[in-house]
Amino acid sequence: MAFISLARFTSSQIVRSRKWVVLMALCAAPVALLAYWSYRPDATPPFTFFSTYTYLVYLQLMLPFVTLIYGTALVSEELQSRTISYLISGYYTRRQFIVARYLGFIPVTWLLIALPIVVSYIVIGSTFGGLMSNLDMLGSFLGVSLCGVFAYGAIFCLLGTLLSHPLVIGLLIAFLWEGVVSNLPGNIPYATVFYHLRSLLSYFVENVEFLSQVSTSSAGVALLMITAATFAAVFLSTYVFSKKDIL
Repeated sequence: MAFISLARFTSSQIVRSRKWVVLMALCAAPVALLAYWSYRPDATPPFTFFSTYTYLVYLQLMLPFVTLIYGTALVSEELQSRTISYLISGYYTRRQFIVARYLGFIPVTWLLIALPIVVSYIVIGSTFGGLMSNLDMLGSFLGVSLCGVFAYGAIFCLLGTLLSHPLVIGLLIAFLWEGVVSNLPGNIPYATVFYHLRSLLSYFVENVEFLSQVSTSSAGVALLMITAATFAAVFLSTYVFSKKDIL
């Protein structure tokens, strides 16, 4: 029960913070692009626009940014504010503390990404038709974004456990490594999370224009790599935190 209570506390702590309001507004702002596109709906078919727009704005930009902000704060923010000792009690180990914080982070962070995607889909589908016939596309984007929250959240939680001030390094990982390296030729992109998220998406969604121009792996390999990266980062976070001096 203490483990579940800590996960719930983490979720409520995120939602009650000022950053939540700012990031909710930031994630909702790109929906305004739909108003601009509606003046030229003939230029791009509605759900082709939706898939490209969601891929570029929410998967490639918002997903790593939002998970960076909250993932690195799961441990580092509590260490800086000296509140970590109040959160750790005899009811669970340090390893359980990391896992509970991480699991509490998942649903509320994913909501920031998923909600504007769903709103965009409903606006396009109700205006131009195809609301019910493209639900598989919506489900694919939501599923891939959830995989991204799990993987990026674990990686940035590890970064916040290792470093006292992880945001600068996190920004380099989120936008230089994940944003740039994932699009390079050769085998280097295999070492990025976004390459495998993109591979998953290409398996389920066919009309994302950018996916036909970049390399991808099979869905099975992509899912395996995302899962391995997630579990490895969570395990390392628990190990580092269990050895960390928090006094």
